[in-house]
Amino acid sequence: DYKKTSNMYDKGIYRKYIKELSEIADCSFIDTIGHITYPERYMKEAGKEFIYEDFEEDFGALFEKMAKNKIALELNTSGLRQGLFHTMPKVELLELYKKFGGEYITIGSDSHEAKFVGGGIKETYKKAFEIGDFKVNQIRKKH
Repeated sequence: DYKKTSNMYDKGIYRKYIKELSEIADCSFIDTIGHITYPERYMKEAGKEFIYEDFEEDFGALFEKMAKNKIALELNTSGLRQGLFHTMPKVELLELYKKFGGEYITIGSDSHEAKFVGGGIKETYKKAFEIGDFKVNQIRKKH
């Protein structure tokens, strides 16, 4: 419950979350890592601002591993319809992923209901390709 935690605690928990994602990126059988900004939604609901720049070094280490292991970054459009008004992660993190050599993305609407299937996909593809020439939704054989 982010309404009951301090900013210092929140940052520590989030750094631990990114570190755990980074450990997952070491696994050779992983194709995609998603929900990298999952806590942001709940921080916003508690009236707290999530500042990506505070975690740039942490994300950089994660993205470097993802690029090395050809792991796709999931862009989730659900934030566009759920009051965040941006994809998850934001475009700034997609730019950072690209900067660290990331080349694979997957885009999904995380709809949970039929009426939301595909919502924001077209706009997100457009925005992603303004940033770079990504390989999209490609299944790679790793074994």
